[in-house]
Amino acid sequence: MCFSHALYVRKNELCSLKGIAEEKHTTLPNLALAWLLAQDGVDAVIPGGKHKKQVANNVKATDILLTNEDLVNIERILI
Repeated sequence: MCFSHALYVRKNELCSLKGIAEEKHTTLPNLALAWLLAQDGVDAVIPGGKHKKQVANNVKATDILLTNEDLVNIERILI
């Protein structure tokens, strides 16, 4: 039963994060990259990518502007 509850909670968190990604007109992976880049002390993020298209898509994360409100909302979801 605990396992099912944990999955339910994670699913709700994922849906909340997807909502933020949709508001930013981006994907959930790119939202994650943009969030990482917005963290203090982080100068670069090195995502993996096997194909040129994946790498080009990852670079789009640098164009996502996360406001302080966005960052607070994401933190609330993750914690």
